[in-house]
Amino acid sequence: MGTVTPVILPKDAVPESEAAVQVLKSVNGILIHALHLLSYNRTHKTGGLYIRSCRQWAKALDGTAMMNDYLTHDFDRCKICRAHGVPGLGSLMEGEGAGASGKTFDVEAGAA
Repeated sequence: MGTVTPVILPKDAVPESEAAVQVLKSVNGILIHALHLLSYNRTHKTGGLYIRSCRQWAKALDGTAMMNDYLTHDFDRCKICRAHGVPGLGSLMEGEGAGASGKTFDVEAGAA
């Protein structure tokens, strides 16, 4: 007679879920801002600086280095951002203020 084995989640499933909640808390539940950071990261970073998990995403939002790079980045003049359709922070905020949250941009823009 066979045995019944319970379903076991991968050991990193719970930390990833907790990190996803932390990401939303970091941006006060405004997902578009967290997605904009992710889009910036995937457009400009490679290797170890490329966000691949919710834990890395949460750490980037809590850290200073990536946030400083992101907040001081000149999206409007950046050729890479313009080529990939990543809007500037001002444009993003204006769109949100005008109720244009239905507008989207490709988070995977910089993905290879």
